[in-house]
Amino acid sequence: MKICIIGAGAAGMMSAINVANENNEVFILEHTSKIGSKIRISGNGKCNLTNESVSKEKYNNQDFADVVLNEFSVEDTKKFFYNCGLMLKEKNGYYYPMSEQAASVIDVLQSELYKRNVKLITDFHITRMHRKDDKFIIKGNNKEIIADKLIIATGGKSAAKTGSDGSGYSYAKMFGHNIIKQVPGLTGIVCKNKICKSFAGVRTKATVTAFIEGASVYKETGEVQFTDYGLSGIPIFNCCNYISRVINLEKDVEITVDFLPDIKSEDIEKFIITQKDNGKSVLYALKGMLPSKIANGIYEIVVNNCKKDSEYFISNIINFIKKFEFKAIDTRDYEQAQVTCGGVDLSEINPKTMESELVKNLYFAGEVVDINGLCGGYNLQFAWSSGAIAGKSCLYDKN
Repeated sequence: MKICIIGAGAAGMMSAINVANENNEVFILEHTSKIGSKIRISGNGKCNLTNESVSKEKYNNQDFADVVLNEFSVEDTKKFFYNCGLMLKEKNGYYYPMSEQAASVIDVLQSELYKRNVKLITDFHITRMHRKDDKFIIKGNNKEIIADKLIIATGGKSAAKTGSDGSGYSYAKMFGHNIIKQVPGLTGIVCKNKICKSFAGVRTKATVTAFIEGASVYKETGEVQFTDYGLSGIPIFNCCNYISRVINLEKDVEITVDFLPDIKSEDIEKFIITQKDNGKSVLYALKGMLPSKIANGIYEIVVNNCKKDSEYFISNIINFIKKFEFKAIDTRDYEQAQVTCGGVDLSEINPKTMESELVKNLYFAGEVVDINGLCGGYNLQFAWSSGAIAGKSCLYDKN
């Protein structure tokens, strides 16, 4: 049996390793010159492989994700890499290769491909693909590959410099699949507030909450980065996954920031009043609690809208500290995005096998489908899981 896999990323290589044996001829077609390009940049080059906290709640389409993650779990992933010769280390629930180098992950995957005689063809540019007499015919580079089974594992559009160009969506369309509109995920959020430029460069612990039309949709505490365009940092990236699909649909989208999540409002008030009683200014007190740029910005906003001797002056200051509202108007583009939201419609895929419900012997794996997870190894875990399932499912001849 001949199996063709399009894409040499995490999901594609995992598929190949799980289907390759002495009875099968397995091809991977990769349109760039390197394998595992997105793996190389994962976790800032350290490759956050998976996470102890993987659960369906970390993904957008929870029911589908739940089935896939139960079919091939975090424990299965850890065991797989151990057997491949890669020792992992855990830090706060995050798993990395012991070397803390993404290249180590690629090396063991490449070794497994070689051991299983997988034929890897790089710089392969598909010009045509169709089905004829129950076979898949893939043409490109003046070659024709005829396969019994096809796995599309091309990735999405995120981190475009790695070669992710969204081509998998057009391939899926060729076989009649519906494609859910794509938007960038896990990236910075562009805000309308002019104060952003004044806050630029600040990194601080904060609690962020995303609101759509006044309803809270996500909340997280962590390091938030302020930039000239708006907000960044892991909590913001995760907020992005919840708002990116609606942010350009004339919806009211806000991100609120609590700059002092561990301190109660009454304790902030007590601190400010104590400093005033000691002859210090309110601004002086703010700089004793907040980064200077944030303190100056909040003070300036309140002073411009409320008299210093007003009984509401301090309460207004506290309101801005505990719930500073940022008007979200866009996200950063695919070049800065870590994941794609949207993709091949999951209602047309069997989560237990990753096989198309429309075309027999056609499978999907990884980011090309409409699944996106939060930061922390969740998207790579879905790639390992869906890839393993697709590969194993190809072993069963249903003809």
